[in-house]
Amino acid sequence: MASPAMAGPLDTARAQERQFDNAILACNPADAAELYEDDAVAIYPGAADIGRGKDEITKLLKNFTVPFCPNEQKKSALKDVSLAASPLGPDYIMVVRVIDATDKDGNHAVLRATKVIHQVGGKWRYLGDHHSVGPASGPAGGRQSSNAA
Repeated sequence: MASPAMAGPLDTARAQERQFDNAILACNPADAAELYEDDAVAIYPGAADIGRGKDEITKLLKNFTVPFCPNEQKKSALKDVSLAASPLGPDYIMVVRVIDATDKDGNHAVLRATKVIHQVGGKWRYLGDHHSVGPASGPAGGRQSSNAA
């Protein structure tokens, strides 16, 4: 009997990022926080930008969600510009992602994320997560990767 096909690193990373995006765009930072290991570390743009452990990361995610919520006009979006994933061992994957982010008012910015996901008990969780933000590039400066979703 053949064994079931295993998802590759890129597919695994894409699925994890979609779960994260869905939680943020649904204005539910608690669901996004569930994607982190209990002892994870995250860095997000802002004054209190480093969170150690799930409780601190939940606070960062609440702040991160504010520009997207409430999304009554359905303008908020997180779209991949590029997504890359590299295995770091049997249970670890490094994810590098560039995201075109649109807030609830229609403003654009480019988010850059570097993450390490770890498989624990059959579930992938963020172990390390670093986000930075910059202004959106114009049409001439934007590049689309062949790995984009």
